[in-house]
Amino acid sequence: MGMMLYYLPMNVIERFWSKVKKTKTCWLWTAATLKTGYGVFDAGTGRRNKHTEYAHRFAMQLAGFPLPQNEGHHACPNKNCVRIHPDHVVVVPRQHNPDSPSHLNRLKTHCKRGHLLAGKNLIRHPKHRICRLCASILRKERRTRMTDEQRQRERAYQRNYLKTHPEQYKKLLANMKKKKLWLRPEVKKRHAERQRERNALHHPPRWQNRCQPGFLV
Repeated sequence: MGMMLYYLPMNVIERFWSKVKKTKTCWLWTAATLKTGYGVFDAGTGRRNKHTEYAHRFAMQLAGFPLPQNEGHHACPNKNCVRIHPDHVVVVPRQHNPDSPSHLNRLKTHCKRGHLLAGKNLIRHPKHRICRLCASILRKERRTRMTDEQRQRERAYQRNYLKTHPEQYKKLLANMKKKKLWLRPEVKKRHAERQRERNALHHPPRWQNRCQPGFLV
């Protein structure tokens, strides 16, 4: 997020333009640059008040464009160009900036393992997308690296969490039924034992009812 210009003294703005070399086409940044080629500028007012900003983003602020909603896309091949112009640095919304990694990720149709990012395999989050198959692979790898003590600690945490969040417990049961996890032998056996105990409490066998007084055959 950029600085507000009305807090900046004139010497900071003059220092910025002193590092710009204006040619017939591009306005090139001559000071420090990153490995990607973008120029960086210290817009702070001293050692105790430092604020490093991209040079073209600082030029956007000087041109009157707010930074949180907008970004600069370089239409020219020079990444150190700071000229705000349709042929050089174009002001575009953040979600439509072709130079941003988030925009490049939105264009991807497959994950890094080659899985399709669509349909049931795609998990959508407000800020990113997740491949369901890759998430399950990472989950299995993490479990194999865990020790017995870590597994017990995780299970205890999950049990306490489900006790305090009954809605999440209902969702978990619904997902287990949907994914047919009851078909696993160990889960099926444990579920049958609990069901047998529950039935013995609430539904006693018929021969016990016959022993009660007043029972009519």
